[in-house]
Amino acid sequence: MSDERWERTGRRHLAAPWMLHLAVAVASALLAGCNGKARVHTFVAQRYHADADCLDGGAVVDVIEGSDPGRCPRIQCWVSSAEEVYITTEACDAPLDYRDGTSDEAPSACASALAAQALGEDGLCPR
Repeated sequence: MSDERWERTGRRHLAAPWMLHLAVAVASALLAGCNGKARVHTFVAQRYHADADCLDGGAVVDVIEGSDPGRCPRIQCWVSSAEEVYITTEACDAPLDYRDGTSDEAPSACASALAAQALGEDGLCPR
């Protein structure tokens, strides 16, 4: 898709749905080649930028080995081992080196990220 169309739609930070499915298909094929029984699912999240107090659009961040546990009933905040903060609206799990920071009290990066997410489109980073 051309940059002009991305700018018109205002969806520059969102991964196209077919890209998400492609990422899962590729990861599944690669892992299946290793043991023939691979099950993987994607970790789709919005990255929080503390310096700008905003979130990127949703994107595939990682591929997790194992069956997808299904949709979670709540929004969650995850902190990577590199201290990157991500918000998920459907993921019940995250990569092994992430911790659940959803219950972290303010002032914390997760509390700020969850507040930005609650703003809806107003909490998204400018394009």
